[in-house]
Amino acid sequence: MSQIPHNVLIVAGEASGDRHAARLVAAIHGQRPGIGFWGIGGDLLRREGVETLYDAAETNVVGFIEVVRRYRFFRGIFRTIAAEALRRRPALAILVDYPGFNIRLAAALHRAGIPVLYYIAPQVWAWKEGRVKKLRRFVDDLIVVFPFEVEFFTQRGLAPQFFGHPLVDQVAEMRDGVRRNDNAADERRAIAYLPGSRPEEIARHMPLVSRVIELLGPSYRHVIPLATTIPRELLESHRGAASFEIVDSSHRALAGADAALVKSGTSTLDATLLDVPFTVMYRTSGLSYRIARLLIKVPYIAMTNVLAKRRIVREFIQDDVTPEGLAAELRRLLDDGEYRCEVRRGLREVRDLLGEVGATRRIAEFILGRYLR
Repeated sequence: MSQIPHNVLIVAGEASGDRHAARLVAAIHGQRPGIGFWGIGGDLLRREGVETLYDAAETNVVGFIEVVRRYRFFRGIFRTIAAEALRRRPALAILVDYPGFNIRLAAALHRAGIPVLYYIAPQVWAWKEGRVKKLRRFVDDLIVVFPFEVEFFTQRGLAPQFFGHPLVDQVAEMRDGVRRNDNAADERRAIAYLPGSRPEEIARHMPLVSRVIELLGPSYRHVIPLATTIPRELLESHRGAASFEIVDSSHRALAGADAALVKSGTSTLDATLLDVPFTVMYRTSGLSYRIARLLIKVPYIAMTNVLAKRRIVREFIQDDVTPEGLAAELRRLLDDGEYRCEVRRGLREVRDLLGEVGATRRIAEFILGRYLR
């Protein structure tokens, strides 16, 4: 089959990637409506007209052991996507984060002569730096979202592109579109809880979150967003004695919050950009945690702290994650005025590092100019 110019493979295997990929597709369509996209993604990509052969809700898995347990499943997906790429001959493959799968796919696509653009570089500066060699060999363009990554990858023989962080766009729009009076009749201070976007994260974190809500009690509003990769009934199954509201996005939950409890990941930057004082938690399987401790080279798990090169927000990891400790930290963020101001000063410091509004549009223009003319 000959190459079709308006045929692009896009792979976003998890919730945050689905969000970034959908906005990128929308920006490309805004300038060139005729381009067709297919691949792996979630509800947000489908809303942009992308043909998804696999749903991100199926591929959204975290943890070494958890991935190994589903090895045959992922091998089948890989073979299907690689075979479809050979059949459809896309003009470009856009691989969004999701490095365990996407770096292997980049190698197969490179061998087939299909150009590869990697959007949101793997965090090889934190662990698995050996992946740099594969990126250098198999990726035609690497788009990074943190300014320090430009120097890191340049020193290792790549030519990364930095246009700013796409979250700056998303949060700016959300700040304009969501007012704190979403529930104006309720004068209680609000706490947002972001337990994760994967079923196993909900299973590990929601019992803790529910207990924190019980400890803090009804004098606060407790708000939890529903990720597009999580069934609503799974979140609701953890209500029990804990009373909380469910909203349709992490941005909406954070935009109306006075403080937040956030699972380590992209949402830490959401909270940073929305100027919400927060604390970070993360718990995984014991074996996955021990492996990660051996491999990870940075001293923090919260991207906010990594960017600041110091602790801005407190991190609760593995055995340190207790309902009592989390509840105490949230009370401090809400009630200790000096501490709250100190955290918010740090958040503003990090916000200034992430670039100006318009990153997604600039990335779309780059892709159109280089690959889809």
